[in-house]
Amino acid sequence: MPGLSSLLFVAGLTLRPYVAPVLPPEPEILPSSLQTVEVLPANGDWDANVFARPHYSAPLVGQVARGSRVHVRGELSLPSAPFCPSRIYYALEPFGWLCSSDAQPTSAPVTTESVLSPVAGTPLPYRYAMVIVEQESFLPMWRSLEDLWSHAEPERQLARGDSIALTDTKEQFEGQTYYLTVDGKVVPMQGTTPVRNYSEWQGIAIDAAMHLPFAWVTPQKAAVYDAPQGKKVEELARRTKVDVLEELGEGQKRWLRIGEGRYMKASQLNEVRKVERPQGTGTHTQWIDVDLGEQVVVAYAAGQPVYATLTSSGREPNHTPRGNYPVWGKASAITMKSQSYDDEPYYVNRVPWVLFFQAHNALHGAYWHDRFGMVKSHGCANLAPRDAKYLFDWLEPKLPAGWTAVRYWDLNQAPVVHVRNSSLRKSFFQERNLGPPDKDEEAERLVAALARREAKEREEAAALGAQAASGASPTLGSEASMVAPAGMVPPASSGMAAGIGAPAGIGAAGMGTPSSMSTPAGMGPVTPVSAPSSMRTSLPAPLAPPAPTR
Repeated sequence: MPGLSSLLFVAGLTLRPYVAPVLPPEPEILPSSLQTVEVLPANGDWDANVFARPHYSAPLVGQVARGSRVHVRGELSLPSAPFCPSRIYYALEPFGWLCSSDAQPTSAPVTTESVLSPVAGTPLPYRYAMVIVEQESFLPMWRSLEDLWSHAEPERQLARGDSIALTDTKEQFEGQTYYLTVDGKVVPMQGTTPVRNYSEWQGIAIDAAMHLPFAWVTPQKAAVYDAPQGKKVEELARRTKVDVLEELGEGQKRWLRIGEGRYMKASQLNEVRKVERPQGTGTHTQWIDVDLGEQVVVAYAAGQPVYATLTSSGREPNHTPRGNYPVWGKASAITMKSQSYDDEPYYVNRVPWVLFFQAHNALHGAYWHDRFGMVKSHGCANLAPRDAKYLFDWLEPKLPAGWTAVRYWDLNQAPVVHVRNSSLRKSFFQERNLGPPDKDEEAERLVAALARREAKEREEAAALGAQAASGASPTLGSEASMVAPAGMVPPASSGMAAGIGAPAGIGAAGMGTPSSMSTPAGMGPVTPVSAPSSMRTSLPAPLAPPAPTR
């Protein structure tokens, strides 16, 4: 794959050359007496891992949901098979190997439906609720109903702006009503509000006959003038589509002609332009162009744009990294939660239709805001739910029925996401390494976080000492202000959990599992960085849902 093999040194980061795993030849597949099996992971997880070869150390190629029924192409019996007690692997349709200990024979028909579909009347795959407790208060979440009934310690404390995906089940216990989440967690209903402010926006399909470039209006209202710096003749509403016919001026003085005697300021438009396929975007027919300057995403088939929409990319200091990044995994939904190196805990449950392209960064659906066309995220490229599903379904490989995730084990074969910023003089360069999160880089981030926290503690201790020496009353620091309501324990500063679990989460070396919301042993964590902490706005009582701020 052009552009993946060189070793670069950028801003103190050594960019490693990509080397694809070397796999042994595909073994001979022997006929099986079974045609269909039902996936029932032996370890109790909700997903079973599918490997590129019949061995636990082989690269993962996907996950299949518990209860899914899949076609068996054949099987292979092995004299030794670590972590596969049956020592038999099934060759699945359309690809991959599954330990037979994670399945059982069935005469029921093969699963034909996707594991994730929109709820009727909405663009979302689940009903969601958002935590709306006051700032510096927390809402307990229990691992299971059994833990709630036994008065066990909560598994996690949810903060304002965190969210959960709901089942239709509600539980009454000791005079309170509790939600049962899709992942089996238990959360008090009081202190939450249903998510209703999701986006109905969707981009457009593009064919060869459509005029390019075009643009969408960015602000709620934008003026149209009869000439640059001329008289206002009209106002257009947010996301109105206009054809771009001519450019005049440069930089902040740039104007676009959208019709005869009709001009708009370029700064008030999200422009969509066809670009030539850049070097380094591989050989796969499909590729995706993300323009951070215009906040637009354009999907291409070879040289032809086929779909365009708005995005919300990372806001500084967590900008979405520029570069060419092969898509290393697709997950039907994941739970985004803080890592041990994050200073602010967060928990965003079941984020839908996720395309991982660089470590934790992904194109994914965002159900918590409608700010597409403006920067907002912690690093990912947020998409409106309908756009996320469209691109997820369009991008190869297709997610087989009953599967929750797939991944490219050889990035040379993967579609590439090309991230640039047309507003900068140097619009493109390779900022980050390719592929899933790197264990060494993750460890370095944790070391840096610990040093940062220790330095902050020393500064606060010095400030308190100076106040005490002067006789002034000490002010409460951040630690004192984090006191939670009675019966609740605030999250530790080191973060609430390591790794991201998911109904189809993808770890550094594979996919996570939803039953434990953590990454399976031997697989690195994934931390999508676009969790909506910006939703944790300081709103006065009475409690109200956090409003988007970017």
